[in-house]
Amino acid sequence: MSSFLSILLIFTIISLTIFGWWYNSPQQKGKRGEMRIHDILMQLPDEYYVMDDVMLKTTNGTTQIDHIVVSKTAEIPTLRVDKWHKAPVMLNGVRGRWV
Repeated sequence: MSSFLSILLIFTIISLTIFGWWYNSPQQKGKRGEMRIHDILMQLPDEYYVMDDVMLKTTNGTTQIDHIVVSKTAEIPTLRVDKWHKAPVMLNGVRGRWV
């Protein structure tokens, strides 16, 4: 019985360690961040249309935009937040800091 509990304890520790590495990976943090932004944007009034994960063709291949919000006034603000690669925030293609 004691060896079974030891094996179970070792298996649990290894499983939790692997889960922690996966959960805290930049890819998973990015996915959770995008979901949070999406949830916030969905709280906008109905006059706004939210598009997520938009792929566009460019002269250099393709580019992906996380979120686009379109309003009835024909404004199309785009916001790029890329914390994991230390890239600057982009708003409508202009580098800067918006808080």
